[in-house]
Amino acid sequence: NLGRPLYSTMLNWFREGVVSLPLAFWFAQFYGARGVIYSQATVAIFIGVLAALWGLRFVSKKIK
Repeated sequence: NLGRPLYSTMLNWFREGVVSLPLAFWFAQFYGARGVIYSQATVAIFIGVLAALWGLRFVSKKIK
């Protein structure tokens, strides 16, 4: 959280509500039940990279 709980909450809601659910439905059409797992992995990678970049940007601003 690094003192920014709103950012963390917003990113989690975006990940689970906006990205994960529609992608799970879409992947499930092509891969069935495995598609849900594939979508979770895809979203975790995408949002994880986004969160890491956002966190590094925040930390670099605090250091200067």
